[in-house]
Amino acid sequence: FVLRAKRILLNTTVPALFDAIKNRRPEWDELCSSIALIEEDQNTPEYLDNNSGLSEEDGVAPTTIHWDIVEHNAITPQNAMTLGYFCCIKTRSIPRRRVNLCLFRAWKLDENDSGTAVLASQSVRHVDAVKDSLTEVLPSGWFLRPINDHDGNTSGVALTYVVEHDLVHLRSLAPSLSDKNIISTFAKTARQWFKNLADITGTTATMNK
Repeated sequence: FVLRAKRILLNTTVPALFDAIKNRRPEWDELCSSIALIEEDQNTPEYLDNNSGLSEEDGVAPTTIHWDIVEHNAITPQNAMTLGYFCCIKTRSIPRRRVNLCLFRAWKLDENDSGTAVLASQSVRHVDAVKDSLTEVLPSGWFLRPINDHDGNTSGVALTYVVEHDLVHLRSLAPSLSDKNIISTFAKTARQWFKNLADITGTTATMNK
């Protein structure tokens, strides 16, 4: 199934909110303990500034879409751990409290034209990733669009989060939960993320639009 969540965050900008989503995830996602860089796009302004003296004047122009590969250390929720213990008694396969995810992230931040931004991610295999890293994380994405007040001034950001989940796999992990409860659990997590993002950026999150 695909889950889509939307919020309006007032008194913020697309670049500020995008920075929080991409670079400050452990601050707003209690299920993420850390993110470590494995590999990055070598054709970004930041990389050109910090490596080998390369610059756009050397004919190496930054691309529009940037990417990196990161090690995302995820924390399994306590309720999921409890369900996992009961489900795995027969197989003796005990769920792990911390799980490493190897994620490919791609993003575009358009500050000059529409002022929008997008950040998408999906799991991948990488030779430098932790050996037990999971590679079954389905695609997800964040979409950011500025909104204006009646005078045409930027008043906030319309934020949309979209993620794909394997419902069959989730049923096997939590057979005691109905499909409705499984989906509701992920929806509650998304709502909490929006609230936390508003808190750390000093903004106000409105109801769904």
